[in-house]
Amino acid sequence: MDAKHAEVNTQLIFVRDIKMAKQRDTFSLGFSPVKVENLEIYLHDYPLLEHASYLLSGFKFGFSLHYSGPRLPTDSKNLKSAIERPDILLQKIKKEIDAGRVAGPFKFRPIPTLRISPLGLVPKGKDGQFRVIHHLSYPENSSVNDFIDPKKCSVVYSNIDDAVDVYKIIRK
Repeated sequence: MDAKHAEVNTQLIFVRDIKMAKQRDTFSLGFSPVKVENLEIYLHDYPLLEHASYLLSGFKFGFSLHYSGPRLPTDSKNLKSAIERPDILLQKIKKEIDAGRVAGPFKFRPIPTLRISPLGLVPKGKDGQFRVIHHLSYPENSSVNDFIDPKKCSVVYSNIDDAVDVYKIIRK
């Protein structure tokens, strides 16, 4: 594979910026395996309406990354691990495209302010197996991650007490 194919990520879009996507009609390229109509039925009587609304809206129109940085196009080269194994990277990307989780390749930047971050490959537990990483912390001090408030992207796992509390609310 040549360097052109190793830089395939410059032609991909991970559809996350709803505002720009609507303007360019790229939002329709996004896909979720979640069946929103079924989720809507399950959440119909959910007592925490704000949470239910957030989930439904997110699965219908996309979840916000809470990115607050400049809306400027950026390009970057892939990580060494991806450049050294372009066949594996292309195979992984094709699988994601075929599954509808990413769109591309594109001849031209589909969103004028699209930020392109490097892709890399990280070995899995088994020999010869890799997973793709999207390096959103590059470049240092001006990456996508640098402009996302950690308070808005932290993960908090529920425990059994949380489940009991929700059950009590539902049973009232």
